[in-house]
Amino acid sequence: MVSQDGKNGGYSLGSRLFSLGEAALEQFDLRLIAAPFLTRLRDQTQQTAILSVPANGEPIVVSCVEYLDRLSIASRPGNRPPPHCSSQGRVALAFSHESAFKRVLGRKLTAFTQHSLTDRQQIEERLRVIRERFFEDAADEVRLGINALSAPLFRDSDEFIGIMGIVGTSAQIGTPPPRLLIQTLHRVAAALSAAMNSRIYYERGLVRDR
Repeated sequence: MVSQDGKNGGYSLGSRLFSLGEAALEQFDLRLIAAPFLTRLRDQTQQTAILSVPANGEPIVVSCVEYLDRLSIASRPGNRPPPHCSSQGRVALAFSHESAFKRVLGRKLTAFTQHSLTDRQQIEERLRVIRERFFEDAADEVRLGINALSAPLFRDSDEFIGIMGIVGTSAQIGTPPPRLLIQTLHRVAAALSAAMNSRIYYERGLVRDR
């Protein structure tokens, strides 16, 4: 289930847990359920739409629907955005168990650009804000000129199960992101969550019933 580093004594996930994760995906394939919602998000925002799942506080990209009418920006399935300085990563941290984000923030936090957020206190404050507003962006933090806007996904009993977002240039998405983009992302994330029996977006007043 876990493996231990012989040098520093630290633990990491073992291959057995990844096998169990694959089995769980076969029973509940978020990618299939989310596919039409990702397409809707791409078409309504005219940006590439991505879907990630949280793994112990860190996101793993499982689906990407590119916007192809111009030079597109994509994130391939299997990519793992950095949890501390990407929008997908900070949403994953914000809604994961406290032990997960303490583990992530307890290790060395790499600065990919001069804009990468690496201060632990500032990150913890951002996580509190994300839990209130249900979105995050991370302009120029992983790669200069690139921004992503992400929101959490939920299922029965408001269980956090994934992250949906868009990725594009920093000029197209902006920081702070335009209100219209946030509202569009929230509407699609709320609809997908509702399809999985969670109405948390509506109950929190982030999206109104039509």
